[in-house]
Amino acid sequence: MVYGGYPGAERKLLGFAPAYSDETFTEDAFPIVPLTITYRGRFSRQLTHRDFLGSVLGLSLDRGKIGDIRIGTDGAIMYVAEEVADFITENLLEVGRTTVTAARDIELPGIETPGTQKRITAASLRLDAVISEAFHISRGKAAAFIEAEKVFVNWAIGKKTRQLAQGDIVTIRQVGRLRLDDISGPTKKDRIALVITLF
Repeated sequence: MVYGGYPGAERKLLGFAPAYSDETFTEDAFPIVPLTITYRGRFSRQLTHRDFLGSVLGLSLDRGKIGDIRIGTDGAIMYVAEEVADFITENLLEVGRTTVTAARDIELPGIETPGTQKRITAASLRLDAVISEAFHISRGKAAAFIEAEKVFVNWAIGKKTRQLAQGDIVTIRQVGRLRLDDISGPTKKDRIALVITLF
């Protein structure tokens, strides 16, 4: 079984249980702790995934102890190995020269519930068109992510002209992930109706 702290996680731990064990192996068995890192946004620029990761690795921690980082409003949720959780809460005091507080079990606004399904329409099934609508960014910005090789379709580097199909999983580093669940249409405005799940 693999698990990364929440449904749809990119970085995961692999867990093994002996075949003779009577105990059910569940997600709770994984030593993963979600830490909420917050700051006062009105006194700081918007901190990025790179800012959070760079600062926590600056504490001389192994990258393998740090899982996904999900950006929210005025902070982030970082999934870490249980053995380093307390060390991070005590020693991570700044991110990008901004004072932060790290703690367990704190809600953070601005993060969608993993597995959120929604309906969108797109001009076409091209990768950049779908990304633009799914994540509410411009077509140009979507293309820039693709050209920087930060976009993956089914875990392979995506091309801007790639036509998506039902079941495809699209990952944008430092932004999020979607699964294309259904394709229908065209709509009255000659667009393609899609059902996607955001992770």
